[in-house]
Amino acid sequence: MIRLDFKNLGVNGLYGYSQGGKVVVSAKDSVNTQVNTLVHEITHELLHHPSDLTEQQKEIEAEGTAYVVCKHFGLSTKSFTYLAMYKADSKEIMAHLEAIARASKEVIEFLIFIF
Repeated sequence: MIRLDFKNLGVNGLYGYSQGGKVVVSAKDSVNTQVNTLVHEITHELLHHPSDLTEQQKEIEAEGTAYVVCKHFGLSTKSFTYLAMYKADSKEIMAHLEAIARASKEVIEFLIFIF
């Protein structure tokens, strides 16, 4: 089970975070941004607690999944900008495609099931 909280996060540029069993999403952002952030943080919960991956690798998997899931449901993303911050080129993204696909499938199937 993953607990979800919406809070006013005081740190500028912090949209949310994952703590292993808990996800916090900024309450003051748009619904689109909240959904993007929620999928990103849920991916950390699904794939990265615990994990031996580097921070860059974790962020590529989480944001890659957020991109796939949000595009599936017709939402806009800022994934290209976010991935650029982690120097994620096509080679790096392709190296994590299996994890991105697996997490994307799990999140999409869950969302379709509950709605």
